[in-house]
Amino acid sequence: MTNQAERVIINLRKRKKQKGGVVLFDEKRFRAALALRGMTMKELCEKIGMSAPTLYRKLRRDGDFSRSEMNKIIIALNIEDPESIFFAN
Repeated sequence: MTNQAERVIINLRKRKKQKGGVVLFDEKRFRAALALRGMTMKELCEKIGMSAPTLYRKLRRDGDFSRSEMNKIIIALNIEDPESIFFAN
């Protein structure tokens, strides 16, 4: 796990407690990161080992991303500021 991903996971634990278990997610920034990398949702799914229906369900906030899934996304998209996506205000 990268230092950046580890930092995000530690912050996730703190913020999840502070917000009563709710983790905020910025789908627009997520899709922008995907577009900047020239990657499709299908390619991301293959890279992180997640089915497309599961990813879309989580994007609709019908489920939460696990720490492992966030880590895989951060690495796959080489996200420099993951907190802006996973902890949006």
